[in-house]
Amino acid sequence: MIKIRVPATSANLGPGFDTLGIALSLYNTYTIELSDEYQLLGFKKKYTNENNLCLKAYKEVFKILNKEEIKVKITIEQNIPNSGGLGSSANVIIAGVVGANMMLGDILSKEEMINIACMIEGHPDNVIPAFVGSLVSSVKLDDGKCLYFKYSVSDKFLFNVLVPPFSLSTEKMRKCLPVKISYKDAIFNLSRAINVPYALNNSDISILKELMRDKMHQDYRVKYIDNAIDVFNWCEDNNCVGLISGSGASLLVISDREIENDFKGFELIKLKVDCDGVKVW
Repeated sequence: MIKIRVPATSANLGPGFDTLGIALSLYNTYTIELSDEYQLLGFKKKYTNENNLCLKAYKEVFKILNKEEIKVKITIEQNIPNSGGLGSSANVIIAGVVGANMMLGDILSKEEMINIACMIEGHPDNVIPAFVGSLVSSVKLDDGKCLYFKYSVSDKFLFNVLVPPFSLSTEKMRKCLPVKISYKDAIFNLSRAINVPYALNNSDISILKELMRDKMHQDYRVKYIDNAIDVFNWCEDNNCVGLISGSGASLLVISDREIENDFKGFELIKLKVDCDGVKVW
């Protein structure tokens, strides 16, 4: 029996659209056991079929390595909401890839597993921080492999996730983005995104607030998330950073102190940065 724990992630991070992601201390745990047939337990009913991303990722590893499939029972202990902007798709893909590798005798390196998971997911900004932990900037290279850099985050920052009672598909939230942006807006984001790792390692919330401003995606997406503007206004008034987590619908509030607020329409989950990434037993 194999147990795999994979952290939630928050990607995009203000100006870091499709490039920056951070691992958080909220986890899905997967148990993988030998079985006479494939079984999926603990998943929501609509995911208990051949389209289950965890199972598809598991099978894809055998296909890539030209190995005979080993049938398993996969059980999930789920704490990360589906389609909530917390890397749920990347999470189950990672579990499938790591599970397949372990069933094959741990024959793949971490980098090989990361590249396979990124290929299945399509982009690395959730996959890699979930694998390695902490804050990560990532690049998908022309050959399909990924390059990434891991950064430390000040333990003075607290990461408060606001989860609404509804979900939004990444596909829908990508369609609401403009086809083109101006050079001015691109430079606005680039000049800030490149300095976000410094800001998160530093403990100055004022610097972080300025560097987390964005002109590429948040303004187009916020209208789809009820009460998000109220949260962002509260953050501005209370010296916190308010962001859309991933493509939504969850929000991320970064603070340098404990916050207490009954945010209308959201469940507040207080988290820290996960520095370890995937753990396997």
